[in-house]
Amino acid sequence: MAEFVLHFTNFIYFCGGVAVLTVGAIGLADPATVVNVLSYIPQISQLSEIMYLPGVTVGPSIYLTVAGSLVIVLSFVGCGGTFRRNKSIIFTFGILTLLMMLFNIALIMFYAIDPYFIETNVEYQMNITLKSSFQPVSISSTGAITLPSSSNASALAWVNMQFEQACCGVNSYQDYVDFSWSNNFTVSGQTVSNAVVPPSCCLQTIQYVVANTTSEFVNLTSCLTSAPRYTNTQGCINYVMEQVTRYNFIYCVVAAGFSGLQAIILCMTMWLLVVRDDRIGTKL
Repeated sequence: MAEFVLHFTNFIYFCGGVAVLTVGAIGLADPATVVNVLSYIPQISQLSEIMYLPGVTVGPSIYLTVAGSLVIVLSFVGCGGTFRRNKSIIFTFGILTLLMMLFNIALIMFYAIDPYFIETNVEYQMNITLKSSFQPVSISSTGAITLPSSSNASALAWVNMQFEQACCGVNSYQDYVDFSWSNNFTVSGQTVSNAVVPPSCCLQTIQYVVANTTSEFVNLTSCLTSAPRYTNTQGCINYVMEQVTRYNFIYCVVAAGFSGLQAIILCMTMWLLVVRDDRIGTKL
């Protein structure tokens, strides 16, 4: 029974390794493909415009590729050792499986203890898109607010995020001082030149919604002319990191799944090495 279960679990182990290796290889060869698949998950499509997600997926793709390759090799070693009832091969297979299981457990613990270890990279990617493509809303003579064109997906994503999350810039509203953007507005007949922040960074009477008119702001003119009391001072990186770490569970689930399967395989291996030691090494 132990031999049968070990053969069966090794077959599942092999199939899982092939699947994980395939995903990892695709992630390394064409990261955009992985991002397109993940875009079906809520918020991912917006994040892909705010930061360069393919750059963030490289690390996990490397892990999946290496883990999948090792699992495929181990599954062949396990099946071969069990079929031949070779104690040395089974013992080696058990040790390697144990080491890989401990590595997966350590990976899960690392994600749990320090989920923000990629924050520096996320901040860097956000600064690139903000400074290269940001475009503020436009204000008509009647006070109506028009969002950036959908052709500038990054700018539209930034404006919507700042409205919906009541945040401003990457780390704070002062990020807009570091680069040039279209910062001239006319509010209620008054011209505001060289605004310090865009309207999407200003406090609204009802927060966390996209504003349609200037009347929805607490004091838009004062905000644009650098009055922090009317500005959302919190940076958007906190929200983005919450979303990024929220989807870290995908890799944790993969590692946890392998760890559970490896635990079963180790139990069967110990059964063959200890309880059925008298039959190992005999010929079929």
